[in-house]
Amino acid sequence: MDLTENKKEKIISAVKPAAFILFLSVIQNVDGWFPAVSGSKPLFLIPAVVTVAMFRGAYSGVLFGAYAGLLWDCFTTGNNFTAAYLAVAGFAAGELIRLIMRNNIATGTILSSLAALVYTVFRWFFKFFLTGTQGAFLMFFKHNLITFIYTVVFIPLIFILMKKVLSNGKEGAYIAQ
Repeated sequence: MDLTENKKEKIISAVKPAAFILFLSVIQNVDGWFPAVSGSKPLFLIPAVVTVAMFRGAYSGVLFGAYAGLLWDCFTTGNNFTAAYLAVAGFAAGELIRLIMRNNIATGTILSSLAALVYTVFRWFFKFFLTGTQGAFLMFFKHNLITFIYTVVFIPLIFILMKKVLSNGKEGAYIAQ
């Protein structure tokens, strides 16, 4: 079977961000691959999914969000909603860029920060607060808030790297229709 140049380009443009998300998933979820601060590690997959959605559109955001969430869920234990959450976050980011926002690093930082904040608050709420864990509020400040801040620090770097991965060496990587 002979692949045309256009099909090869489409396959490569789908595999590159998927491989980068797999790499970020390993760095985020495997102990010892990235330093933890107070036991908290940054959530690299959230800004990666938001960036894909910003450049490729809402439906790519859903697909890559579900993919990243499934990778994340494979590494963690317990009842997780990460695949569904990242799919929704990817869709929302893609639609916001298409309808009302500009696609730039400031917008990417805002959208990724908001998605990370919602994720960390929901995770704390369902994992600690609703279960009646003693010291739940202390846990929020000691762990979840540090995770959020640690994530926000790396959002611009993830945005720049993912934009480079998505651009295929072309200037102006905006691809979404």
